[in-house]
Amino acid sequence: MKNGEYLKLDIKSRDTLVSGTFRDDLKTGTWKYNGKESKPWITYDYDKKMLNPISDEITKVDSFVIRKDGTFVTEKVDSPPFYIGYKDEVRNILANNFKIPVDILVNGLSDNSVASFVVDKNGKMTDFRIEKMQNKEVSANILNAFKKIEGEWMPAIFKGQPVDSKIFLVFDIKPFGTPSAMPKIPNSFEIVLTYFGVKRAPMEIRSTTFPGSNTRRR
Repeated sequence: MKNGEYLKLDIKSRDTLVSGTFRDDLKTGTWKYNGKESKPWITYDYDKKMLNPISDEITKVDSFVIRKDGTFVTEKVDSPPFYIGYKDEVRNILANNFKIPVDILVNGLSDNSVASFVVDKNGKMTDFRIEKMQNKEVSANILNAFKKIEGEWMPAIFKGQPVDSKIFLVFDIKPFGTPSAMPKIPNSFEIVLTYFGVKRAPMEIRSTTFPGSNTRRR
């Protein structure tokens, strides 16, 4: 059982990514979630269930795909759905838990696949689906990576009320040096994976029109 102060550090840089307190295995009080060089990203009060977005990258997103009258449409929102975690945590989870199929590596193939899921008005992830599929194993591996996302979400807010919203996952797999043929998709996490032959190259992780966009890790 976890009790007391908690710190999560970046393995390479030793930056502080997460700091907070556990009581009887539950997060309590205010937790701080950071980005690179321990730069503040958000704080979240687990007792009051209150999120404080610190970075302008979060607050500048004003349009999102939400469910309105039973249909998903793009609307101006008070705030987008947001994962309660350190900057780039969702993208890191997806990239680190996705396996490029061996046949793609051996044969020098490319794959562009798109999935989506809903963050409902209660902050729960639901309705995972494959929107575009080229390779069944890639699709299965996207689902496996998606299942590793275990944290909490704040729902999108529209006219003062929480609503269902849709987020897209874009996986662009290609040999090193191959230009991307994938169009940009709003409200998405874009994961670009390049490789040299059968050797996987460093990952490049991007998001488009989503909190923490234009972020890359090598």
